[in-house]
Amino acid sequence: MKHVKLVVVALLLSTLASQVVAFDDKREGFFMGLGLGAHNTSYKVEESYESKSGFSSSQKLGYGFNEHISVFLSRDDAWYSNSDEFVYCLVGVGARYHFSSRSNSMYITGSLGKSFLTNVTENTQVQGSGGVVGVGYEFYKHFNMELDVITSSLKAADKSEVDPVSFRWMFSYDLY
Repeated sequence: MKHVKLVVVALLLSTLASQVVAFDDKREGFFMGLGLGAHNTSYKVEESYESKSGFSSSQKLGYGFNEHISVFLSRDDAWYSNSDEFVYCLVGVGARYHFSSRSNSMYITGSLGKSFLTNVTENTQVQGSGGVVGVGYEFYKHFNMELDVITSSLKAADKSEVDPVSFRWMFSYDLY
């Protein structure tokens, strides 16, 4: 957790120390992003795995150092139901690398952080650490399609492992 705080402080200081330019149709400078899509999440129940599908969302707040490299704070959610309503979430710090400075560009992305599996119906939560890794394509300026995987190491109160893995397909909009 100390490393996450250190990265957040470094991100904020670098943002404050640089010229803040935003919303000028360049990836350089401040940006915000919102993504919506679908997911398929597998998780461990006792000694077997179950799989559920549902709605997925992503929020990003970050800074682009140039047209290729950006860093961000993110929240990635996967919602699903069985007999109860669940939210699988990862809150963390990430980075993205665009292979081209123009739109119509492929990119890779990833983040690390704290993960949560919340039973919304019973108001219970399991916490751990996890990460997101993905590949995307900016098919039109600001508009992206992304495929990614969220994976976490979670332990329930009874010390059993949950270890969810979520495969997501997202459409997102980045305001930069």
